[in-house]
Amino acid sequence: MDVRGTKMEKKIIKICLAGYGNFGKRLNDCLGKIPHCQVKYIYHPEQEKARLYGELGSCDLKGILQDPEVDAFIIATPHDQHAKLLNTLVREGKHHIFVEKPITAFLKEAEALHDSMRSFKKVFMVGHNQRREACFRKAKELLDKKAIGSVVDVSFNFSHSGAYTIGPDNWRYYLARHREGPLVTLGSHAIDTIHYLFGRIKSVYARIQNISGRMEAPDCSAALMKLMDSDATVLLQSNYNVPSEKRCIISGIEGVIYIDRNEIELRTGRDINKVPSQKQRISILQVDTMQEELNEFFDAILNGKQIETGYREGLAVMVVLEACYQSSLKDMPEDLAKYYSYF
Repeated sequence: MDVRGTKMEKKIIKICLAGYGNFGKRLNDCLGKIPHCQVKYIYHPEQEKARLYGELGSCDLKGILQDPEVDAFIIATPHDQHAKLLNTLVREGKHHIFVEKPITAFLKEAEALHDSMRSFKKVFMVGHNQRREACFRKAKELLDKKAIGSVVDVSFNFSHSGAYTIGPDNWRYYLARHREGPLVTLGSHAIDTIHYLFGRIKSVYARIQNISGRMEAPDCSAALMKLMDSDATVLLQSNYNVPSEKRCIISGIEGVIYIDRNEIELRTGRDINKVPSQKQRISILQVDTMQEELNEFFDAILNGKQIETGYREGLAVMVVLEACYQSSLKDMPEDLAKYYSYF
């Protein structure tokens, strides 16, 4: 469901920022660079923590919701706290909403929003920003041009060693709050990017494990995915127990695209006398993806711009996460057809 804003005269859009941890602070920095935007409240449900935010801090959600000056909510709380706030905001339908990915902690929570979203008239955006990185925009361009021919397989790894620094004071430590571990935090970025590059996923065979034993929640995952619109397969790995990786290799019958962090290389042509063709570095202009998505959010509010990652895109990622979890429990492939009833 794509939700458009309606054109309106330019004014100051007043914001309630819910959540002021790592992502909340980064989003707040981005908001400070946007004209016609003002953070009026920083919300935390606990009074003592709300006071730490100074004069903007508030634990009075009812009062914030009743303030006629508040136009929009930016939600950057831990993802297991998204559903309660989203249910209230979507049901009331008075505020534009930007929610950090993933949209909710569990698929059932995202599905519960469906009926209310059908009548929701405000802008609704999910912060799946990785697809906006210059390397993935360029990869999409190359794929659309058939630069490497038909895609055969994809290897995606988005990992870091967080298990060795995440302790009991962090919500990510706990199984109850972080059921899929790095797959839901890091892997959800990659899943949306896979959707962007290749379309919907047909089936998954996943393993979600805890190898280091340093936290309650899982610390590693691997999922083999079959795509719906092609014969290509995708291997997605997301871990908290290895040195950091952020890479993607897309192999086609005519070439290979290599993405390593923010760099992209292209190799075309097959080996000649067992000698591989040479990789070519592609020059790309880097962008601030968080700034870009928030600019789009406010452009949608003020000028009716189309949102790239809305409710449908957020829900689609949750479908894959749930299927991966079920596959890991059963130790067998999981078909996604039964999850796509809302599409």
